[in-house]
Amino acid sequence: MTLRREAHLPYMPGIDALRAVAVLAVFFYHVGVSWMPGGFLGVDVFFVISGYLITALLVKEFARNGFVDVAAFWMRRARRLLPAVAVMIAATMVVAAIVVPTEVPSLRGDAVASLLYVNNWHLVFT
Repeated sequence: MTLRREAHLPYMPGIDALRAVAVLAVFFYHVGVSWMPGGFLGVDVFFVISGYLITALLVKEFARNGFVDVAAFWMRRARRLLPAVAVMIAATMVVAAIVVPTEVPSLRGDAVASLLYVNNWHLVFT
């Protein structure tokens, strides 16, 4: 299977603005700011943005090729996202080893599940 170049979308500053608002909402919610009780909705905004961008990429690929190669699409996503996820999980495990070393054995399964994007299912069944 040949991985084709990603169909790029034009830069949309409004999406970056929505991301910033969502980040601030989630941040203020976690900090406990009283005037941001619904800040967790920032996560929903991220899901909407992701859905829009993924759909736009798939529509653009379909318009260009007449079909969508789903396997190639997910391979491109993995190549883009997994390096950052792996670094974050590794950094988290290092910090955990320093701060709460007794918890590291139980966190290993969480780390693997997070790397495979099935952490919610892992938490349900453990």
